Amino acid sequence: ADLSGSSKYSNESFEGRSGEGFHVNSNDVQRVHPELWRNGTCISDTPEISFKKRKLFESKTSPSPIRLMIKIPRFEAACPLCGVNIWGTGTLGKHLTSRHGNVKVCYICRKCNKLSSNCHSIACHVPKCTTPLAAQLMGTLCALCGKRFTTNRGLSQHMRHTHPLENEQKISRLQTKRPTHQRVDIFTPNKKRCISRSIIKMVMKSEGTNSTSDNNAELLIKALGKNRKPKNLDPTRQPMVTEPMSSKTRRLYKTASFKSYQMMYDKDQSTLANLILDGRDITKCKIPMATLHATFLMRWQRKTEYKGLGPFRSIGGVLNDTLYKPITPSEVINNLNKMKNGTAPGPDGITKKNLTNWDVYGVALALEYTRWLIQGTIPAAVKECKKGLLPKSTNPDDLEITSNWRPITIGSMLLRLFSRILTMRLAQACPLNPRQRGFMTDANGCAENLMILDNLIMNSRSNRTTLAVVFIDFAKAFDSITHDHILHALKRRGLDHHIWGLIKDSYESCTTRINCGKITSDTIQILVGVKQGDPMSPLLFNLSMDPLIQCLEDSTDGLELNGRRISTLAFADDLVLVSGSERGMSNLLASLEKFCRLTGLSVQPKKCCGFLYDRGLLNARDPWRLEGLPIQLINPGDKAKYIGVHIRPDKGIVPPELKEDMIRWLTNIKKAYLKPSQKITILNTFAIPRIIYKASMGKTPLTYLIEIDRIIRKAVKNWLHLNSMTSNGLLYFRICDGGLGIVRLEKLIPTIRMKCIWGMCYSTDNWTRAVAHEMVKQPEWDRLWKATGGTPGTAPKPNRVPDIDDDPGNMQAIGLPDWRDQENLMWEKLGQHNKGVAMFRNDKISNTWLRDPRKVSFKPKHYLMGLALRSGLPPTSIDRYSVSTQTNPACRRCGTEPESLSHILGRCTYVKRNIIRRHNKLCDDLQTEMERYKWEVLREVQIPNKNGVTQIPDIVALKNGTVLIIDVTVRYEISNFPLTLAAEEKVSKYAGIGPIVMHMLCAKTFKVFGFPIGVRGKWPTCNNPVLKAIGLPANRRISFAKFLSRRVLLYSIDIVNGFCKI
Repeated sequence: ADLSGSSKYSNESFEGRSGEGFHVNSNDVQRVHPELWRNGTCISDTPEISFKKRKLFESKTSPSPIRLMIKIPRFEAACPLCGVNIWGTGTLGKHLTSRHGNVKVCYICRKCNKLSSNCHSIACHVPKCTTPLAAQLMGTLCALCGKRFTTNRGLSQHMRHTHPLENEQKISRLQTKRPTHQRVDIFTPNKKRCISRSIIKMVMKSEGTNSTSDNNAELLIKALGKNRKPKNLDPTRQPMVTEPMSSKTRRLYKTASFKSYQMMYDKDQSTLANLILDGRDITKCKIPMATLHATFLMRWQRKTEYKGLGPFRSIGGVLNDTLYKPITPSEVINNLNKMKNGTAPGPDGITKKNLTNWDVYGVALALEYTRWLIQGTIPAAVKECKKGLLPKSTNPDDLEITSNWRPITIGSMLLRLFSRILTMRLAQACPLNPRQRGFMTDANGCAENLMILDNLIMNSRSNRTTLAVVFIDFAKAFDSITHDHILHALKRRGLDHHIWGLIKDSYESCTTRINCGKITSDTIQILVGVKQGDPMSPLLFNLSMDPLIQCLEDSTDGLELNGRRISTLAFADDLVLVSGSERGMSNLLASLEKFCRLTGLSVQPKKCCGFLYDRGLLNARDPWRLEGLPIQLINPGDKAKYIGVHIRPDKGIVPPELKEDMIRWLTNIKKAYLKPSQKITILNTFAIPRIIYKASMGKTPLTYLIEIDRIIRKAVKNWLHLNSMTSNGLLYFRICDGGLGIVRLEKLIPTIRMKCIWGMCYSTDNWTRAVAHEMVKQPEWDRLWKATGGTPGTAPKPNRVPDIDDDPGNMQAIGLPDWRDQENLMWEKLGQHNKGVAMFRNDKISNTWLRDPRKVSFKPKHYLMGLALRSGLPPTSIDRYSVSTQTNPACRRCGTEPESLSHILGRCTYVKRNIIRRHNKLCDDLQTEMERYKWEVLREVQIPNKNGVTQIPDIVALKNGTVLIIDVTVRYEISNFPLTLAAEEKVSKYAGIGPIVMHMLCAKTFKVFGFPIGVRGKWPTCNNPVLKAIGLPANRRISFAKFLSRRVLLYSIDIVNGFCKI
């Protein structure tokens, strides 16, 4: 059926049910005070009600007016005197004044029995009223006028405004004379010594040599400058601790805060997120620039003695052939596209967007970079850098120390792009030891090292074998490694001399400045360390540390397990030494000390830690020593932090504590001066990603993730004023599918862990493959598969068994289920009101308002109500955002059908005028667009068909001998009845009058179209041919479709608001 309505509907009134009693026979008052009522008539009122009645009903001109009391909210639409259906309370008041002149109308709140002759006053009071009837009749009594108040604060405010004279007299009675304070003289040292001598003489002359009198003590205290406060002060004169903020000041403060938050949201969302989540902007360093400059000057220009590599060498070699090829335009474009958008420009101000716009195809940049490669030099203009500071901690106290700030090099975008291209070639030419997993582009190094270490600890505990582990902490490794060390490691590996000279030239005469806010330091020349932030720096550091790792792996002091030996787990400068004996660990530490003495690197023994597990005993031996200092041993119950994850010697990886942080972040987001859609953006983009790494790498239990998801859902529904019964699918759907795109940790974290383990099964490292295949055989693999939504017992298995020397083979797809698709199916199955949500999947036109409502001029109230309509839950009480928990309750407005969202938006007679108005406005929008393209449009032309039945299509348009017959319909989105069927229905209905209209307008051809649109903004693809027939170009068809989709949704929101209107 056509639920849209049209102007063809008759304008006759609709009979409502008989109105309930509107006189002063309130059932609530009868229940509280039954003795005041007799036969439905009030025989006695409370003093306040009697006072208001006399004030409202007494009249000098009319001796006996009809007294009528209307209870708000109104549950009936009929006039209590004549039975005519009235639209709204305000309209009822006008009707009573014009049709029933001799009537005194009083409006009463159903909840608190508040009386007023002003309808607007009570209508505004009702939604905010939370006072029960008993509190109104039994509150605190005012002794002067007899009014009652529920709180003492209400009574005091009433005394201030209604009885100001009495209030001032009370204040004056409580006031006492403020005690005067004597001025305390400031004595000079000589005067104090004189006073002291005089007091000593006075005390010596007093009676009693063993004690000092009270007078002498008072004089002594007074002479020494102590100003003692009076002991008994009037408590009424004590000052307040804080001055309360007035309502106007509070309003201005909120307005200013909201404006500043909105400006920061548009300019820098990352900074705003740090301000909201952490309570302060931790990205801004507060340390004085002089201190920063002195510290980093000493660090980057210090002279470190480099003695060579000695016996340490790499055995990987170099494939120099890959380094000589000219740089191609495709290579430039591929690397440029992989760089992050919005990354900070260097001192020259060139951004990624500038490069993309200047050289679209990368030809000019490829020629210039090839010139650099051939000449072997870097232009001096791009060597200048600037340093930004990133915090290492979120603790404000730690950020007052310079060492807790990491300097990041921001060089020219031209040099960064060239370094990235050269790094990709150098990584292929110089293979690293497989134990170095830092900054690997084809592997998740963090996951691999953590899972290997956890596997070693679990095997040692289960098999009661010896395991020695030490976590090494280098002192500013990236900033202290010498340039000679880097160049010597490259030369000893066999790197081509020309490329070696190019890398050397990139660090010669390289200068930087420290940027801290708007303050910039003097120029500092970089003589030591790699440029953190430059794409080539991680690879150069790994190549410099590769001789140490190779030496440790070649030794026999490592841990042997299942025919494989391992000595180190390295992730850049995060190094873990592993051995199968105490003596073996001592030998590994000795090799590390020797490498540091030769290269100038240094370790921090006080920050190093480790443990020894020997046949069931933990740390039963003396601690190892490093550089003469003992290494701290990890006791049972203690834990060490490695790559952001806590490790315990008795349990391996320890699940992190995430719930407290998430609760704090959600609370901060709630209090932030942001719009609802902006709060969702901060949550999705910044808050939840903070815990994903820890949750996925820390073996977080599934029940713990479910609890965090529940906390997030509760907070989001609170922000968006959604009922708790709202389906979770609205939250977890992708934005392009009609949801909010919030991550469900219960599904995402097992998916991430399974992908990591599956990728490790095809790693080039035999240790990684072996550990991964062992994990696949464990029951945890099946539990992860079930948690992702897979069918139990069908978890995928790798297609081959790993071997130490074999190639890992071709990686097959794991085939994980899409948990968001599963949420879609669950949402569709849960309840009748969820039917049709699948129609919004992968619909960028109908869901355009969900990502950023401000871009489409959606106010927050429209955004919130639009989400409520998408949820399918009708607002079935006076509160527009509440929902009914009853099973198919009858519509409270018309009573003809069960109250549902489809009934309200299409068939309810109470809002029939609004439904017709929505239909007509859509026709107006379509007519306006057609007239822009020179169509002659006729609206609602009555045309008899061949059977004599008059048909009235919405639009008949003529242009160049072509007639378009279009009929608009607005339907509720239901999967069982798609909108395409509605279009076909309209075509079959009006196809018979096509030749008649063509003959009437002397046209050559005609086309008949149905134009259906969903009441919640669904745009069906069957409308695209209509817009194409009108003549709209492709871009305009998309923009106009988005416009109509949003218009329909806004018109439907107006209908719901009219339905809920008091």
